[in-house]
Amino acid sequence: MSESKPQNGRALLGWKIFEGQPLFLPEATAGPGVAIPTILDVDPMKTILGMPQSSSVPPVWLLSVACLVLPRVLGLELVCPRLNLDDNSTNYYPNALFRPDRILNETWSIQENFTGFLETFQTRTYDYSRHSYLYYKAGMHHWKSTRFHPYLQNGSSIYQHDCGFGLNFIMTLATMAEEQVFHNLTFYGDTLVPQQANLTNRILQALLPRFNATLGGICATNTLDFVPSDSFDLVYASGLDPLLDPLNFNLPVESYRDTYDYYSEICRLDTWKDQKLREIAQQRQNDWFGAKVHQLLRIAKPGAPIILELVSHPFCEKPFTLGGVSQDFWTRRDTHERYHWDVDLDSIDMVRDRIYGQRYHVFLRKHSSTAPTLAPSFDQDDLPIAAAKRRHSFGG
Repeated sequence: MSESKPQNGRALLGWKIFEGQPLFLPEATAGPGVAIPTILDVDPMKTILGMPQSSSVPPVWLLSVACLVLPRVLGLELVCPRLNLDDNSTNYYPNALFRPDRILNETWSIQENFTGFLETFQTRTYDYSRHSYLYYKAGMHHWKSTRFHPYLQNGSSIYQHDCGFGLNFIMTLATMAEEQVFHNLTFYGDTLVPQQANLTNRILQALLPRFNATLGGICATNTLDFVPSDSFDLVYASGLDPLLDPLNFNLPVESYRDTYDYYSEICRLDTWKDQKLREIAQQRQNDWFGAKVHQLLRIAKPGAPIILELVSHPFCEKPFTLGGVSQDFWTRRDTHERYHWDVDLDSIDMVRDRIYGQRYHVFLRKHSSTAPTLAPSFDQDDLPIAAAKRRHSFGG
């Protein structure tokens, strides 16, 4: 049976991007604003799981088709979790900056001419921006050559949170290769969109051998809870996604402009109410960043570096960055105590980025000997969960 590629972004969720074959069409409505595709004649997912074609598969299984089991490295076996979409699936794909149609259309475009992509990705536009991969590589060169290279050795394992199509890691390897070629580096990562995770695994399987590196695997996941503690020699993220609606106003999500304008007004006005709203919003943003960094620290080995690229400033200071944390957030002792960061305070370093000019990079190291990991000392239930899942992707 022959099907043409759907143009609608939501309908694209019903396509098996890997090998360019349709997996299930058409859409069936599973609730307000939630579209779940129905199953066609032969379901490859059932084949993968060894299930009879006549059996039913929960929709969440269909959405977590990406990489089920990562191989063993240093005696460690990671098992990718299922995406937890039970609490209103629309919260995972609602924002104009993190749009599944954009990611899935890019996934489809790469898949249609995979060989061509491998030959031209360095000159293509990078990370949905105006600039190319080579432009970003030049802008990130000094940072990557001085913060990654000195802390790795042959056989090191690396984890990138929110790795997109994996090109940021390729950029990192290419930059380090100018100083020293490492052997047997193993790369792990995650992204939220299962179809993207499938394709990223394929891209990295093709590109990593050029740098004597191997792929551990990319998971489609919205949590790092499944990753064992003290596992990786280096952990990093390129662009930590901020909360776009930290006060959880649940403004229309068709465009981020409504949310942007509303928060801009709170920043501009000086009534006691607006001052209090600014304070609450920033504290929730701090808690969001603090909890994420806590997890990145947890999965790093003792003494390993944690590298955070393109961190945003607070919204009211630089609205262009759409929200983040101040630079003193990273060095305040109360920050480390509140989120139980196991960090060597003397290791913290920050540099202004050379691409946007309105973001910055952070380097820190986990203590070389670690105490038992404690959870952050704030109630994470206070975070606006729906807003927390409205993401945008800077990661390459």
